[in-house]
Amino acid sequence: MQIESIILTGFRGVKEKLTLNLSSKSFLIYGENGAGKSSITDAIEWFYRDSVSHLSCEEIDKKGLSALPNTSKADMEQCAVEFNFSKNNFNSQKSIIIKKLNLEVKDSNTSDLFRKYIEKSSGENLILRYEDLTEFVLSTKKQKLDSLSKVIGFTEVSYMRSVLKKAVNEIKNEFKTRNFDNEISRREAEILEQMNENIVSDKQYFKKVNEIILPVGLDIEVKNFKDLSKVLSLLKKTDDSVIIEQRAFYGDVLSKIKDLQDRIDKLPDLYNEFFQSFKKIVGDVETLKKISLSNLWAEGLRVLKSSIVEKDECPLCFRGKNRQELIKEIELRIKTLDSIKKQKSQIEDAKRSVQNALNGIKDVVTGIQSSKYFSIKENQILKDFVEYSTEYIAQINQELGADVLKEQMIKTKDELIFDGIKISKALDFCKKGSESLDGQIKGNKILEIREKLLLSERIYNEIKKLKKEKEVLEKQKNTLDIIYNAFIKKQKEELESFISAFSKEINDYYQYMHPGEKVENIEIKLTEKDDELTGITIEFKFFNTVASPPQKYLSESHLNSLGIAFFLASVKAFNRENRFFILDDIISSFDSNHRKRLGDLLLDKFLDYQIIILTHERNWFDYMKNLVKGKTNWMINVLKWNESRGTYLNETLVDLKTIIEGKLVDNDKIGLGNLMRRYLEGVLKEICEELAVKVEYRSNEVNEDRMSNELLSELKSKINKQPCKKDFENIINQISSSIFLGNKDSHDSNFEPSIGECRAFWQDVEFLERLFRCSVDECKKLISKKYYDSVEKKIRCKCGQLKYDWLA
Repeated sequence: MQIESIILTGFRGVKEKLTLNLSSKSFLIYGENGAGKSSITDAIEWFYRDSVSHLSCEEIDKKGLSALPNTSKADMEQCAVEFNFSKNNFNSQKSIIIKKLNLEVKDSNTSDLFRKYIEKSSGENLILRYEDLTEFVLSTKKQKLDSLSKVIGFTEVSYMRSVLKKAVNEIKNEFKTRNFDNEISRREAEILEQMNENIVSDKQYFKKVNEIILPVGLDIEVKNFKDLSKVLSLLKKTDDSVIIEQRAFYGDVLSKIKDLQDRIDKLPDLYNEFFQSFKKIVGDVETLKKISLSNLWAEGLRVLKSSIVEKDECPLCFRGKNRQELIKEIELRIKTLDSIKKQKSQIEDAKRSVQNALNGIKDVVTGIQSSKYFSIKENQILKDFVEYSTEYIAQINQELGADVLKEQMIKTKDELIFDGIKISKALDFCKKGSESLDGQIKGNKILEIREKLLLSERIYNEIKKLKKEKEVLEKQKNTLDIIYNAFIKKQKEELESFISAFSKEINDYYQYMHPGEKVENIEIKLTEKDDELTGITIEFKFFNTVASPPQKYLSESHLNSLGIAFFLASVKAFNRENRFFILDDIISSFDSNHRKRLGDLLLDKFLDYQIIILTHERNWFDYMKNLVKGKTNWMINVLKWNESRGTYLNETLVDLKTIIEGKLVDNDKIGLGNLMRRYLEGVLKEICEELAVKVEYRSNEVNEDRMSNELLSELKSKINKQPCKKDFENIINQISSSIFLGNKDSHDSNFEPSIGECRAFWQDVEFLERLFRCSVDECKKLISKKYYDSVEKKIRCKCGQLKYDWLA
């Protein structure tokens, strides 16, 4: 995308209308400080970014909007920026209408295609101001990484990485919280007590079962759990089953309470992480307000995007507001809350860890209640323990549910200690209950065997289940670790590959501007900590020694060169929608040598880009003017300001000619003489420059105000020394005698030229120009010393159709 024209109406320094007819060409504009160059840059930034960064502050407003309309604009008058593009379906006017001191913004182009174009363009580097030169170079490592990630599309990649890391950490925390090894070890100790042997496989287990039942003399060999079930049925007696089942129940509860104790021991540290995160946010009132507003904005965005409100108005206050404009504003505000989101995310992560631990405790408590023997009257102590545990879980859940927006204070971990006496009492109860039943079983061989088999089967199956859960969780953890590590490796490789190419481009541009100096091999480097990308730094060789950061050794001018190199490299690397960029007064601290090289760099490396250069540096303007002069893809002009017109462009010769011819057709002689004088001065300046006519030395600024009389006199002196003087003699004398018409009309005078006299003067001016300018459409160039034919001894135009005898 390139720009055909930019039209500013009542915007900043422009009182009425300023039209930049670019025609997809590059534009070099000179203007003194205060002429209004920044008005053009501000207009472009506002059109694409919806705000102006250097005007966005508390003293003005968040977007700098109130500073945009020209101060002469009255109520209901429009301030507008209109863009016409190489693709005309993107043409749009963005305007501000002042209504009773309120500002209403409107876009004429509301198509989805245009909206998407603006959204994509918002991530591109289109404008470089002097104050922006070192923004990236001098920013922190983290800021550099965030900035680069955003423009190259790595933000989403980084988000995916954080999601994967979060999943890895969660599963590791769950693995740690479950403490499988302790639970398995405890049950292995129990089965060792029952079977006098460490059991590690089904084969070993069933072998031991057959040894245990051997004294009973059953005619069956246990090879699987189905066989074991048959054996237990054969050994079962109705009057004995209650005793064995009750003892098994106490043994099971004993084991579960020990598991519960392990889980409860880990809970305080997990809860404390949540407490500290919660306390941090509640203690920051501003953060609380932003969280509250983020919820409001998110809901407002949902309402607007779902078309619940179809009018162009704010759904909260019902004041008129462009729908798309409001959506963009809300999205921008939500994006500014990243740090808040991070704090909220920390709370949620800590909360989730506590919740997972509570769920584990709840599962154990539910397991205790699952047996039919739990509800018998004798087990009231266990019922009390379960009730206390349930209340404890509910109490912590209540703290987890506290609302930070209400600035509630939650209990500390010391206020939520689980009563250890309750655990000891429940454990003692189970041990005594088991021991009292043990006396009824001892001495009865069949009962002893049946109990041993029942207990060992339960414990062995629990061990297998725990090992299976551990294996599945471990496999998930290892798989996620592999995926995460592979993702990190790929991300790093891709980022380093891009940064390597990007660094080379930056270095090439810097070396172009500073050849042979002792600053070499400029490179962007990634910084890491604990396998995590933490930022970006800039390294370079300074007198063959690796140095970092740049500001440690480089001067302001060199830092600015580095900023320009980064901007230009980023234009090449990141800008996909637009093939233009703006340089606004960026060379203030450059010496003349480096200014020249910057100009050469732009024309050498950015031929296919549309460049808008704004500068108040006269020397650089003159150099660039000579550099681009004659190039069909460049335009040159001067920006001025006066009280009546505000900011305006000098009319080009083409524009003046069109205005003059229009006035002659309409017989409108008001100001006509002045316009023709200005046109003649412009033509004479170009002719004198191409023929190297020598005039008295003046400074650059004064040189621009050379008058027609002086230029014509010196041109006549130059031509009188040439063989072709007769071709020019009559018209120069004629112009000299009638030039007073233009001069008189330009100043206070009683003399008023007639329309006929104006036509006669204009015919002389046109005839003079035709003598010096080629009439061939493909050429249209003035005769010039740079086209001098030394063989034929003729001065000519570029194509050679117009030529005269001339002595070198």
